[in-house]
Amino acid sequence: MKKITIHNYPLDNIDTDRIIPGKYTKTLNPQDLIDHCLEDLDPTFKSRVSKGDFLAGGNNFGCGSSREQAPLALKLSGIDTIIAKSFARIFYRNAINIGLQLLEIPEFEISESAVNGNFDEKTGKIRINDRDYLSKPLPSIMKSIIDNGGLVAYLKKYKDAPYRAPLIIVLVADTKEHPKVPIIEQQLSTAAAGQNMLLAFHEVGFGGIWRTGKFSFNREISMELDLKENEIVIGYLYIGTIEGKTKKIPELNSEDFVIRWE
Repeated sequence: MKKITIHNYPLDNIDTDRIIPGKYTKTLNPQDLIDHCLEDLDPTFKSRVSKGDFLAGGNNFGCGSSREQAPLALKLSGIDTIIAKSFARIFYRNAINIGLQLLEIPEFEISESAVNGNFDEKTGKIRINDRDYLSKPLPSIMKSIIDNGGLVAYLKKYKDAPYRAPLIIVLVADTKEHPKVPIIEQQLSTAAAGQNMLLAFHEVGFGGIWRTGKFSFNREISMELDLKENEIVIGYLYIGTIEGKTKKIPELNSEDFVIRWE
């Protein structure tokens, strides 16, 4: 768990005008946003905040206008993460789009204006004074957008992914309840078929890689592919002609993967 400092404002309905006064929302000058961030709510905020700090609020945090300058001002000021009991919908979306992490914790209650704690990035757990608070998990796509620094960076990274190869084969397991073949075995059978296809392509001189990750186990992508509820993407085979030198794969010791029973 990493150590964090939390600036706490235990108020409901902290609106976007209190985050950055409306007269400064007509500029995209970063320094103007930094200089006036939270000045109406806390004139000392600018002098106390440090890069990587957390900020906490109450219910309906970020209500008000739809301007993106509110979360942007907080991020530019150094705020890494915002904790709130709940977030206004548009603020929530704008913050995700610029890569500002949000933790929704309905039971979050601390009285100090500033407090140190610990944060587990993998689980979303915050520990303050021996009490643990667990945030609601973000959808995988939103988490990936934040991890990549925002929506623009995310799209730049992934928009060309499907074009890395001239042929992509989507491996889909069409699973059904069966008295003798469990669902997991049906999924493994699809994976085995995909591996055999990959070996066959290599045998006739083509190159290929297998990809899974966030684009396999994703409901939005499954909907775009018009998959049924019983169908699941096992992976993607990227197939094409090998260009340049192939990457040398280190040899593995089979003994590291074998257990013998006698």
